[in-house]
Amino acid sequence: MNGSNGTVSGLFFNIGLTTVTYIVRDSAGNSSQCSFKVLMRDTVRPMMMCNPLTVTLTATGCYTLTAADAAVIAAGTTDACGIKAITVSPGNFDCSTLGDNCVMLVAEDFNCNKDSCASVVSVRASAICAPLITVVTTCLNNSTNQQNGQFKDIITIRAPKDQKWFINANRGFLQDIVGNNPPAAPVMSNGVCLPPTIFTPILVPVGTPIVQSVVLSCGLAEYMIMGRHTDSLGYVLSLQNDSVRRVVTPGFPVGILCAITVDTLKKFRPLFEKAYYPNVVLNLPSSYCMGSPLLPLTVTLGGQPLGTVRAGVTNTTFGSGSWTVAGSAAPIINGGPVFNPNLYPGGGFVEVCYTFDAGGYNEIGNVAAGTGTASAANDTVGCQQKACGFIQVGAVSSTLVCSDLVQVSLDTFGCRAVITPDMVLEGNGANGFCNAAYVVTIKDANGNVIPNGTVTGAQVGSTLTVTVTNPANGNSCWGLIKVEDKLPPVLNCPPN
Repeated sequence: MNGSNGTVSGLFFNIGLTTVTYIVRDSAGNSSQCSFKVLMRDTVRPMMMCNPLTVTLTATGCYTLTAADAAVIAAGTTDACGIKAITVSPGNFDCSTLGDNCVMLVAEDFNCNKDSCASVVSVRASAICAPLITVVTTCLNNSTNQQNGQFKDIITIRAPKDQKWFINANRGFLQDIVGNNPPAAPVMSNGVCLPPTIFTPILVPVGTPIVQSVVLSCGLAEYMIMGRHTDSLGYVLSLQNDSVRRVVTPGFPVGILCAITVDTLKKFRPLFEKAYYPNVVLNLPSSYCMGSPLLPLTVTLGGQPLGTVRAGVTNTTFGSGSWTVAGSAAPIINGGPVFNPNLYPGGGFVEVCYTFDAGGYNEIGNVAAGTGTASAANDTVGCQQKACGFIQVGAVSSTLVCSDLVQVSLDTFGCRAVITPDMVLEGNGANGFCNAAYVVTIKDANGNVIPNGTVTGAQVGSTLTVTVTNPANGNSCWGLIKVEDKLPPVLNCPPN
């Protein structure tokens, strides 16, 4: 028997078409032959073996299976005619496919026979898959007093896509609506300050979803919610992810099974944030007399002088401010703002305001998973704060009346007493609506001036002459004070 297609005599044929020729010879040397063809086909599919694989995402949050990975999954898969190719699908994984994933392995031999089996690829997260909360806080500049200014907060969560984030608990995080604006500032009517409107803030309800707003690469997305919080009160939120991811791979051939894994991703993320408006305190008298010297206007900001560099922040100052008096810019004398009572001959209440601008500073805080953040106590986040007060302007009293005799007791700490105009004047003097810059002069029986308007233990038992003078018009009056020490000594006894 002779054959073509490389087939030799015997019982085995190679793949393909083989021509077989039979030659028969008798003992006399006569021969005869015939031929026929044999078609050998390979219809046996590869013997499949699927193995699990565990991979870890790269720093970007993505992973693509390599040829080496496919070889691990297909280890043990064989075919008598050899394996031409193996493929694994899906072959790309990211932060949205953490945990077990069903994959399908397909093996093909050199004769186009294919078979498949299901396996599991377990995906481990890289650091970028952990939820990251970013809070951008900006000032609304809507304060109507020193306590009710508000900030707008944009909370963004970067996390795997298609999750369900919502607010699980809320204290102090307000809806970003007009109805949450602070009430109007109190107004003055006939010398009486009318009470402000009662303000009831509206919180963002518990259960409010944090909506997926942007889909990023490598299975990540951004979820965003906006709200407000009030000056120095801040807010505390619990953000919850209550997603359930079901791992299924559609399109498997009939009979190819892959187990469904249910992974409950119920996570909580605490968040707390607090920012501050500048604290503006006006140093204004309640009243001031016409004819008095120009009154320098001064302000205390957050307990620190203007221009002080904020602790821990390089090249960031508190900012700058401006004064208005009766709605117009305050006069500037010798480089500083002043109040001139003589500009208001009719008297009455004059509004004085100071507006402070902390500049363009804006805080952006990142919150790692499972942690919270709080702004520094001096953080003004670029806010503007306005403080106003009223000075009652009146005419200087034409006559000053001093008490005939005032008994003065020394204090227990410094054994001294400071003599002020209101201790000596009677009637509508220092306690009246017009606060003049009175000068107090104290003299002993020999005409010697007691310095700084302060009496001490050296004057106990003495009767001194006190003169009160209004420098605006030269009016004055005098009276007597008797210095006494009526307070007993204070004993500090050691314990037994």
